[in-house]
Amino acid sequence: MEAVAAGQDSSAAMAAASARAEATVAVTAEDFGLEAPALVLDCDGECFAPGSDVVAEVAGTVNLPGIPSLIAEVAPLAIDLHARGASPVDGDG
Repeated sequence: MEAVAAGQDSSAAMAAASARAEATVAVTAEDFGLEAPALVLDCDGECFAPGSDVVAEVAGTVNLPGIPSLIAEVAPLAIDLHARGASPVDGDG
């Protein structure tokens, strides 16, 4: 939103938001000892317009903990995770 408030267009604002989101996802995944999942940012409505939503989706694969390495080498046990969140854009920026 700072980019929009500074007069930049929505593509510059989305680039700034994407960079922050990628960094946040990477740090969070690292905190849990995971590889960073794929991240997609999008807008539901006109990007960064009051009343629109900024939508984040992440997807990744996580190995199940507690599986002995001998078994994991033969039959890797993992689950695919998908998450989606949206945040509304308030006011006039």
